[in-house]
Amino acid sequence: METIVGPVLLIFAGVCVLYRNISCMRDEGKLRDYLEKSPKAKRWVAKFGIEKTVDLSNKYFLPIGNAVAVGLLGLGLYSLIVAMT
Repeated sequence: METIVGPVLLIFAGVCVLYRNISCMRDEGKLRDYLEKSPKAKRWVAKFGIEKTVDLSNKYFLPIGNAVAVGLLGLGLYSLIVAMT
């Protein structure tokens, strides 16, 4: 039982990050809202402005986040398969 907790958490984290990133990629208003309210994003907005930060997020940060989320999902599924056998 303890061997499947880690993989399930990895899968859950991957799904959550992927859902948030895809929803921000599809809805620019949601991305703008996140960028205006997030303490981490405020530095980027102060440095580049909201328009440039939205462009950078859509072009670089969200696709990198999607790749990380898919990696988490893959690692979690692989670990779950290994734990079940």
